[in-house]
Amino acid sequence: MKGVLAGWMAVAAAVAAALALLQLVRGALAALDGGRDQAAGPPSERSALLAEKRRIINHLRELDFDAQTGKLSNHDLQHLRQRYEREALLLDDRLRTLDAGGDPLAP
Repeated sequence: MKGVLAGWMAVAAAVAAALALLQLVRGALAALDGGRDQAAGPPSERSALLAEKRRIINHLRELDFDAQTGKLSNHDLQHLRQRYEREALLLDDRLRTLDAGGDPLAP
C-alpha cells in the first residue's frame, strides 16, 4: 500500500513540475514577443497576428535556404520574397493599429 501511495505521490510531483516548467516556458515566449502579446486589443487577435508574422518570417528563412541550396531560381526568390515582405508589412500595420486601439481589419 505504501509503495502505491509513494508512486502516486511521485506522479503528482512530476505533473506539478511539468506544469511549472510549462508556465516558465510560456513566460519566456511572451518575453521574446516583447511582452506585447498582452497589449491593447483582445489577446486572441494579437496572438493570431503574431503567429501569422512568425509564419511569414519562417517562410522568408526557408526561401533564403532554398535559394542557397539551388532549389529556387533567382526570379522565384524575388517574386516570393516580395510577396511575403508585403504580407509582413501589412501585418505590422495591423499590429500598430491594434496597439493604437483601432480596428486591425479596417482598410
